[in-house]
Amino acid sequence: MKRLTAVLLAVLLSLSVFSAALGEVTAYHHPTLGYTLEYDASWMVMDTETSAQNALAFAPNGEEVARTIRETGMVSFVEPVSGGNVSIVAEKRQDDAQEPLLFAVTMLPVFKKEIESTFPGCQITEELPLVTLSSDRRYYCCIGFVYPQGDQRTCIQQMCALDDERVYFINVTINEATVTDAFVNGLSSILMSFSLAAE
Repeated sequence: MKRLTAVLLAVLLSLSVFSAALGEVTAYHHPTLGYTLEYDASWMVMDTETSAQNALAFAPNGEEVARTIRETGMVSFVEPVSGGNVSIVAEKRQDDAQEPLLFAVTMLPVFKKEIESTFPGCQITEELPLVTLSSDRRYYCCIGFVYPQGDQRTCIQQMCALDDERVYFINVTINEATVTDAFVNGLSSILMSFSLAAE
């Protein structure tokens, strides 16, 4: 756990260190939510409809999961060697578009409670209302946790980006034992380049 936590913190707090090691970079623009980002071209992209169809085929509550995927516009970026992924979903804001830091301070305990009820037995490793990556790249409600599954330990980092209408949840998931430099570098590219339509 300590190794992966250190890696994720390094990614979140000093991403520029990793940028030189990226392979070919490809731009992605979400057709309805309007955000853009850059990702390593070796990563696989699962768009909203592909994710929904996979849910219908494989998830126990397939129809419900597929509906949620479509409602939130979920897109996943998967690093093929480690299997680590970055998923992005969005939902309408319910907080009357509070100033972002106020939103973060208000919502961080709510998100933490939801995580603890969804992933019983998880260990929270980070709780940060704000992470500043650069002068124009900030993420809110950053929560890191480890979720044991048998002899495996899945590490998840959730953070939010905000505009006046939506909350964008960026979820990073990787098995603690399989984190690679390629995953860290690709994650760096996504987090540093993520840009909302209004920015």
